[in-house]
Amino acid sequence: KALRSSRVLYPGIDFNLFYPDAKRLLEENEGPIIIGTIGRKEPNKGTRYIVEAFQKIKKNIPNLELHIAFGEPLEFIDQKDIHCFQPHGDEALGGFYRSLDYYICASYVQIGAFHYPVVEAMSCGVSVITTQYYPSNEANAWIIKKVQDADDIVSTFEKAYTNPVLKHQKLKQSLIDVRQFE
Repeated sequence: KALRSSRVLYPGIDFNLFYPDAKRLLEENEGPIIIGTIGRKEPNKGTRYIVEAFQKIKKNIPNLELHIAFGEPLEFIDQKDIHCFQPHGDEALGGFYRSLDYYICASYVQIGAFHYPVVEAMSCGVSVITTQYYPSNEANAWIIKKVQDADDIVSTFEKAYTNPVLKHQKLKQSLIDVRQFE
C-alpha cells in the first residue's frame, strides 16, 4: 500500500495465442449461447454469483450454457448446462475464450487493477461483462455496477444480449484497446 509511482508497466499479451476467431466475429452463433468464466473457489472471485445469474438467465434463454475454466466438475454435477474445462497452457486457454459468446468476471477485490482474464477475453474477441477491471470501460465492455450481486449480472447480461449493434461496437473498441498490451 505504501508503493507510489507515476509509472506503470502492464503485463503483456501474446497475440499469437490470444486472438479473435474472425469467422465468429462476423457471424451470429447458430448453436447454444455460451457464457464463460474462470472458476475459482475463493469467494472474492465471484464464481457463485455468476452461477446464480446463469440459473436466472437460463429461465428465459433455454439454449444457454455456462463454461467454467478450471472449475471442479463435482461442484456442478447436478447442474444442467454447466460444463467445466481444464484449458492448461495459453494455447488451450485462448481456445477456451474463443469458444465463448460472453465472458463474465464478477471478482470484487482490487477493483480497477489490470485483470488478465478480462484482457485475454477481449483479445479473443469475446464480449466482456465485468466488474470494473482495467482496461474495461463503458466503451469496450459491459460493466457490472454492483459487486456480489447476481441480479446486476443478470441485468448487465440482458443489456449485452439485447443490443447486438452496441455489442459489435464494444467488441471493435475492445480489440483496439487491448493492443497496448502487445
